[in-house]
Order: sequence, then structure tokens, then C-alpha cells
Amino acid sequence: MMNEFTLSLLAAAVLPTMLLHLADALNLRRLSAPPPGEVATAYDAGDLERARSYTHDRTRLRMLRRTVDLALLLGFWGLGGFAWLDTVVAASELPAVPQGLLYFGALLSGMALLDVPFSLYSTFVIEQQYGFNRRTPRLWLMDAIKGVALAVLLGTPLLVATLWLFDAAGGTAWLYAWVVMVGVQLLLRHVAPRWILPLFNRYAPLGEGPLREAVLRYIERVRFPLRDVYVMDGSRRSTRANAFFTGMGKQRRVVLFDTLLDKLTVDEVVAVLAHEIGHFRRKHLHIGAIVAALRAGAVLWLLSLLLHEHAWSAALHFETHSLHAAMLAFGMLYAPLAMLLDIPLHALSRRHEYEADHYAVSTHGQPEALITALIALTRNNLGNLAPHPLFVLLHGTHPPLPERIAAIRAARRPPHRSKLKFRLRDLV
Repeated sequence: MMNEFTLSLLAAAVLPTMLLHLADALNLRRLSAPPPGEVATAYDAGDLERARSYTHDRTRLRMLRRTVDLALLLGFWGLGGFAWLDTVVAASELPAVPQGLLYFGALLSGMALLDVPFSLYSTFVIEQQYGFNRRTPRLWLMDAIKGVALAVLLGTPLLVATLWLFDAAGGTAWLYAWVVMVGVQLLLRHVAPRWILPLFNRYAPLGEGPLREAVLRYIERVRFPLRDVYVMDGSRRSTRANAFFTGMGKQRRVVLFDTLLDKLTVDEVVAVLAHEIGHFRRKHLHIGAIVAALRAGAVLWLLSLLLHEHAWSAALHFETHSLHAAMLAFGMLYAPLAMLLDIPLHALSRRHEYEADHYAVSTHGQPEALITALIALTRNNLGNLAPHPLFVLLHGTHPPLPERIAAIRAARRPPHRSKLKFRLRDLV
């Protein structure tokens, strides 16, 4: 018979999946609607149909993957899998911390293996069908091996430190663990551009020519301290085009995909560069680091409140309470809370995009170049021009393209609140 602890864990597993399915279903229904505003002319009929088909195929795969994940979770739980794995680990008679490491290592390894078929289908069927994929099977395998190696190298010490602190440090363990986690986050922001990103892609300074001259003129005009602008060989893996800002201190850099240089004019590339510099000028990277640190602290504090409640591990059929059992139960309970926390964080991210656009327009002085660049990138990436408001609410780190263009056209600072409107009647 189910008690309130079991029902809470069950609700935490099922309700987020149902809400995400609803958002995807509404997004699919909205695909047939005509594109709004001036972006209606951004796609010809063929491009628009390809974009709709691409969104449909990716959404269906995402929904299938989510359904399979939930079914496997409930099945493994219902058949006593969590308790069985705990018995296997306990047979080693190791101390609590190594047992926890073995337990989560086994679970995460199983999850990674279950992800392989979906990753392969996404890469070599869907992405291949729409002309995005350039990965060979060998490159895909090498990327997977590097990703696993990095996860083990970086994640193992952090997991061991967290387990050890909660096992040994008592009521203040969450605070010590928070200090460790924030330290790791800051360290990664400094070392990732130099040591981690080059494991997957090559980075070279932007070559000589009209584009470099235009870029240097802009950087000098806005007095932005930047060693160089780097070009990444994104075309090794995909035809998608993008740009991003990464790193802190002396390691900060703007990175342009080589595919982006192939698809945009000089003025459009400089407009995109100005947008990325706008993120730095408006302190968005610092705000993101602070928000991530505060969120990590809140998560660890909440974990400390649940750590000694044996009823949660019993709800997962553990025969004896343990540190890793409590952490597993907390991870399941945290899923819906994480979804709720993501809503304001995504809204903040969308606002940051408006602010970076405004900075680009005010410093570069060519709003049309930024608009045509955004349209070209969205068309190249087969982006959805009119996502459903609920989908944007749950997933949208960038504003929908029509709203973004409208804000650029307005030539004013972005509104204090997102323009996203969500009403109950949107559900029907």
C-alpha cells in the first residue's frame, strides 16, 4: 500500500513528464499556424515546410525518449531495482562513501547506455536527413568517449567530496559542499576555454581580411579588452551556425563558428559579435555565475533537510537507510522543483538576449544587419518561428524571433517584463 512518501516520489516522477508532453503536443499543434509579422517572408514555402518537419521529428523523438525514461524508471523502481543494486553494492562491505560512489556510478552508467540509441538516431537519422550532421561514426564514438572521460574525471572528485562531507561534517555539511561546488564552477569557467573545449574542436584566431579589419575596428570603438576573436571548426560536426562568449579574466573569448562566417555578410558577423560582447558588458556571465552558485547552495541545503528521513529510502524499497539512498530520493523529488526554478531563470535569459541585442544595435548602429543575421541563422538552423507560449515558458532561453525583431525595431531598451503572454485558452 502506498503512503504519502511513495505518492510524493511517484508524483515527482510523473507530473513533470506530463507537463513537458503537454508543452510538446501544443507546440506540434501550433506548427500549422502561419509565421507572424515580417518573419513570414523570411522562409520560402520549401524552407518553412522543412523547418516544420524538422521540429515535428525532433519533438516526437524527445517525447518518445521521455516516455521510455519514465517507463524504465517506474519499472526499475517497482521491481525493486534500486534496492537490488543497493544489496549488490553493500556486499562489497566498503565504507559509506565508496559504496555511494559505486551506486551512482552504476546508475549513471546504465542511464548513459540507455541514451545511446536515441543519440545515434538523432545524429545519424534526423540530423542527417535534414543536412545538419557531418559526424562520422568514428567521430561520434570519440566524442562519446571524451565526454565520459571528462564526466568521470570532473564528476568523481566532486561526488566523493559531497558524499564525504555529508557523511562526516554533520549539520554544516551542505555549506562546506557548497563552497567546494562553487569553487569547481569558477575553476571550470577559467580552464574550460583553454583545456576542455579544445578537446572537441579546433580554435584559431580570425584570419586576416575585411572581416577581421571590421571586427578590430568595432572592438577598438567600444574599447573592449579582448585578446582575439576565435573561429571554431563547427563544420566538422554540423552545418549549424552559432557564436558564443566563454571564459573569464584573461581566458575570455568570443567564438564564431566557421559555418557562421560562410552564411553571413561582414556587417552581419560584426552585429553578432556585438551581441556576444553585449552579454559581457551587461554582466550576464557574472549574473549567470551568481545564479548558478545560489541554486547550488539551495539544492544542497534542501538535501541536508531530507538526508536523515528514512521514510524516503523506504519508499524506494531500500531495506536500510543510507546516504546514497537519501540522495537518490532527493534527486527524484527535486525534478519538479527544478522545472519550476527554470521558469524564472529562462525568463531572465530571454531578457539578457534583449539586452545584448540592444547593446549591439546601440554600439554597432546597424539594426538591419542584426535582424537579417538572426533571420539567416534561424532559417539555417530550421528554427521554429512561432513556438507555443507554454513551450517558451518551460524551455525558452531565447525569445521567439518575431518578438526579438520587434524589440530591435523599437530601438529602445527591452521591457522590464517578458512580452511572453500565456493564457489558459492557449491550451485549447
